[in-house]
Formats: sequence, structure tokens, C-alpha cells
Amino acid sequence: MAIPRAFSRRKSIPEGFRYPRLPIIGSAFLQRSRGGSGVALPNEFGKMKRPVLLYSVVAVLLTAGSLVFSQSVRQEARQPPKRPVCDFDITGFWRTNATSQLNPVFFDFSPKGYVMLMGHAPNALPQDFEQMDSVNYKLDSPSKPKMIEFSTGKGNDFFLTGLTLLNILEYKEDSFSTRNIASGEELRWERVQTHRYFITFVGRGRPEQQGGPAFVMWTMMDGRETKVEPLGVHLATGDDGSRHPVFGLIPTTIYDQIREQTEEEKAQAKEETVVLRFELTGRDFKKTHIVFEAWDKLLKDRKLPAVDAYINAMDLITQAANTLEPCGQNVTLQKLDRAAIDEINAKYKPSLRPLEYIKAIRQRNIEMHVPDRLLPWGWRPTVQFTQ
Repeated sequence: MAIPRAFSRRKSIPEGFRYPRLPIIGSAFLQRSRGGSGVALPNEFGKMKRPVLLYSVVAVLLTAGSLVFSQSVRQEARQPPKRPVCDFDITGFWRTNATSQLNPVFFDFSPKGYVMLMGHAPNALPQDFEQMDSVNYKLDSPSKPKMIEFSTGKGNDFFLTGLTLLNILEYKEDSFSTRNIASGEELRWERVQTHRYFITFVGRGRPEQQGGPAFVMWTMMDGRETKVEPLGVHLATGDDGSRHPVFGLIPTTIYDQIREQTEEEKAQAKEETVVLRFELTGRDFKKTHIVFEAWDKLLKDRKLPAVDAYINAMDLITQAANTLEPCGQNVTLQKLDRAAIDEINAKYKPSLRPLEYIKAIRQRNIEMHVPDRLLPWGWRPTVQFTQ
């Protein structure tokens, strides 16, 4: 496939620069002695009657089996539960176990089927590294891959002309390992964090009285800027001075003023403020952002499903929360089921439902919450080399 013009410029690889060939990772084998070892029985055992001897042997075997079984159960109990593996996403910036100061080469996988070989540039963000070359790639299954295929019409120091086939031995959210089918060489790939993503659920109101702002805020950081997209309901002041709920993008003056309350502030405040924030992977952020894009389009086309702004906000908030998956770093995520949502809808009027929903889901996921004080404003990605 053709590479876009934006990536057509290349930087020649310095003379003598070679991607190191990795030794085949050997396997260690446990060997057992064929001779074995036995237990010598005293001569008196030979004089025992056959039934007595048989019962004794059975008793010994049962005792040994129960001991082995109990030890196995205890070992399994000590092992932590396996975390569900999220669907794989190869797009983004990667390094291998061969990436170092001597071989400062990184791999930027595009969702369009090509990977850019990037050379480290001092004091630059990873996405601004030097573009050295590019090749096409293809996964046999994008979400659960077992093989990756690289292809190029002109070979380079990293990929031969034609096809290079790698078996994917295992994968996680931020790493995977491969074995070259032809050479047997193994590589360990690790994702380089070039962005950070957050989704925040915010609700404010006076319990049993009236609702206030309720919205979802998508936050993306790339080291250059922090992009914020808050969408939901807020109270707008009309020409006559009255306040009424409006569904749409939340003004900066509103979301900048909302922050988590301390226990003392909660006791003294007339309004209750609830904030729940998750940090997401790039893959999960894209999934939740589809919800933002859909509602933003409905807003611009003036096709909102409900007249009541709080009903629209409730639908937006629940849809965004339901796109989150309990796997990987968010393995303990707990959502509200239909019965819990129906209970909130039956118990509270529309203006308080978003606030009560956020309170309920926050109570279930408080351990995953990223508080205001830990939100990394001004974050900048860094790259460290192994020697």
C-alpha cells in the first residue's frame, strides 16, 4: 500500500548503523534421572499376608495423594486471579528490547496499515522523532492476533525485501512478544506512552431540590497541550434573569470552577458535587469518544432525542460509562445494571438522576478514581534508554 505524502521524507540511516540480530532465546529443560530412587522395605514385609500388604500400600497412596492435593489447593489459593486481557490494539508508538542509545529506533504503528521507523531526536517529543523509513504491516486478527506480517518493496536494515513473518507469542495492553518464523529470533515490544487519556463524570445539585450541572468530560494530553471536551447539561441564565437547563458543551467558566469537595466542604456546602475520573488507554478512550461524537452531532443537527435536558444528560452519561470495559488496568470496574438504573429513574426526578447515577457508580469504583490532586496537568512524555 502506498505511504501518504506526509511520510514520504526519509532520513538516511547512518553508515555502520545496524539493527542488532538477537540470539535465539534458548529453553531450559529439566532432566530426570532414568535410574530413579526406590525405598527399600524391611524383610519383615515379605512375611506379611497379601491382604494386609495391599491395604497398607493403598493407605500410603491415599495419604500421599491427599497431601499433594491439599498443597496444590493452597498454591492455587495464593496465586492472584488472572486479569482479563483486553482486545489488542497495536496502533501507537513502540520500542523493542533492542532499542537503546546505540540503536535508538522506535516503531510508530498507524491504523492505516503502515509502520514508521522513527529515529530518536534529543529534546523532542516521541511523535516528533525523525522519520527514517516505513513498511506495511498486517495482523491476522487485529484484536486477538497470532501473527504479524511486514512487507516492503525495498529492504532496509530492519526488514528484508518482501515479507517478514513474526509469530505473536503473547500480548497485553502495553506489550507483546514475537518470534521470527524464518530465523527464530525473539523480540519483546513495549508501548511508549505518547498520550494520556481521562474520562470524568461530574454532577452537582441540591438533593431533593433541584439539579445543577451534570456532564462527561473527555481529556487528552500529548505533551504539547491538554484538550478538554465537556458535554452535558448546565444551567444558563436567560434574558429575564431566570435559570434553565441547557444541553450542550459546558462553558469553561463552569467546569473550571468544579472540583472535588473535602469532607468539611461537603458538610458546609449547599450543593453536593460528585466527581469520578478514570484514566484510560488510547483504545478505550477512542471507544468512549465515539459517544461524544454521536451526541455532538445530534446537538449540531438539532436532533436531540428528548426535550428535557437532564434526560439527554442521563442518556449521555450512562452510554459513556457503558463503553468502559472491566479488563486490563480497569479490571475491577463495576457498572450499574439495568435494575439499578431503573431504580434511580423511579426514585428521583429527571434533574437529580444524573447526579445520583454518578454517586452510585463512584461508590462502586472509588479505588479506581483519579483525584484532582493526581491529575497530571503539564504532563510530558519521556523516553529512557537501556544501556
